[in-house]
Amino acid sequence: MMKKLNSLMLLALVLLFFSCRTEILNDEATASTKKNKFQLTSKRISLDQSPHKLILLPEINKIETELKKSKQNIFGKTVNYRNGILIDTKNVIYIENGPNYHTYTFAIIHDDGSSNPLVQNLVLSPLPDGTYKKLIFTYNFTKAEKENILKGIPVDAKGKTVITELGDTSISSKSGGCEYEQETIWNDCSEGIHNKFNVGAWGECTADIPPSAHTIGYWSCEGGGGGGGDTENPGGGSGGGSGSGGCEADAFTDPTDPTTNPGLCGGGIVTDPNLATSFSLFIYFLPTSLKNVLYLPENADFYTGLKDFYESSSQSQQEKNFITWAILFKLNNQDVSWDQFQNWFLVDAPNNFAQQILLENPATILNYESLSSPNFKMRKVDQLKYPNFTALVKSLKTEIQNNPTTLSKLVELSGLSEQQVLASLTFGQGPNIRLVPNLTGPSGPNYGNFNPADPTYININLDFVLGLEQSSLSSTRHATAFLLAVTILHEFIHFGNYVTGYDTNGNEMGNLFEISTYGIIITHLNAGYYIIQLK
Repeated sequence: MMKKLNSLMLLALVLLFFSCRTEILNDEATASTKKNKFQLTSKRISLDQSPHKLILLPEINKIETELKKSKQNIFGKTVNYRNGILIDTKNVIYIENGPNYHTYTFAIIHDDGSSNPLVQNLVLSPLPDGTYKKLIFTYNFTKAEKENILKGIPVDAKGKTVITELGDTSISSKSGGCEYEQETIWNDCSEGIHNKFNVGAWGECTADIPPSAHTIGYWSCEGGGGGGGDTENPGGGSGGGSGSGGCEADAFTDPTDPTTNPGLCGGGIVTDPNLATSFSLFIYFLPTSLKNVLYLPENADFYTGLKDFYESSSQSQQEKNFITWAILFKLNNQDVSWDQFQNWFLVDAPNNFAQQILLENPATILNYESLSSPNFKMRKVDQLKYPNFTALVKSLKTEIQNNPTTLSKLVELSGLSEQQVLASLTFGQGPNIRLVPNLTGPSGPNYGNFNPADPTYININLDFVLGLEQSSLSSTRHATAFLLAVTILHEFIHFGNYVTGYDTNGNEMGNLFEISTYGIIITHLNAGYYIIQLK
């Protein structure tokens, strides 16, 4: 009997342990599911990428118009929107917690003449009726704090924020002891290692879910409040301050109406400070005709590319002038992509190239112009970017005139008369020289080629042109120049054959020219040796 009783007690203990363990596991699973369900994510987008663009854009335009009639006095500083204002729709912070909720944060750009202006953001938060609550978050950050934010290092905005509501609503920003307050919420990484106490080490985090920090504005009827301000604006007042305690991201279960839950957790409007970049300010003060070019959706690549160029530069006046020139270029060359522009004007650019470019007409810089040499033409941008190669092409006619043997071979194998050869070798009168990176043909990589289907161009491999421009060894420069000169004349033979219809060697008249003139086919492997032999 005792043995049976002991067995029953043991079984009961096992069942109890299993039940407790199951409850613990279920609690952990529930907590994990809840945490993942409401995990806030933040990213930067253009309004053009937003599915809500058609709803938001008219609202933003209306807000911009209304703000131009107003001014604010916040943190002892006067913000006068009447001096001009722009709501930046190109660099927007979009925060969501899945399908339940999202906010948009736009930087408000204006000039208040301050060396450390206030940061102002328009925050749009969806309401149950499909419209958006409109709030302005004004931050009084130091310059150091702004630098940290731009580097991705979060800053606690507690005590540095004033929240103003815009629009016709039944809610006053400060009424009956209630007001908008602010709190910074901190979320540890999923491994629990990185949190608000080691922000400087967040960049080392490898967790699946990284740590994060967000600012929330919430409607509080518990008193308190911090630094406020006087507002003359169309609808709403101002409030500020900071709450107490903490709040986790999974508390935002129904944040679409801050009045439904005046407490900290559950009714907050989530945002992150969005600083207007100096590039945005620079563009804002350009003539309307120019900034409108960058604001076109189809020119988003140019906006991003010029922004990256500006922010990685020293932001000198010459670099600002170059950006203005680039926008004028885009205005006159609408089919040119940012990648093309970058390859032509930024990649492998020699010293003083930008300074020379600024003297050129952006509407004509892609035109092919004659060079005083064999009938060859080059684009102005290529002439400026590759001066050594340009000098080589310009000198070809004189070199050929001074070398009767080479001239006679050109006449013999091209089918052109001597007069035609020399005329075509005159810079600006012959075929266009087009520089092509990694030039290839049916047989593989080419030094140059000529396509009868595109007979106004001789194609030259840009890689060797760059070698001529960048080489520091005189022997390499001489060898590369010789290779390029022979290549141009080789392709000129094909051009002449196309013009005259004369070709007795099955499209290999160019090779025949090299062999009959130099005794070998000139390549990058033997060009230097051939020059030494000539000496």
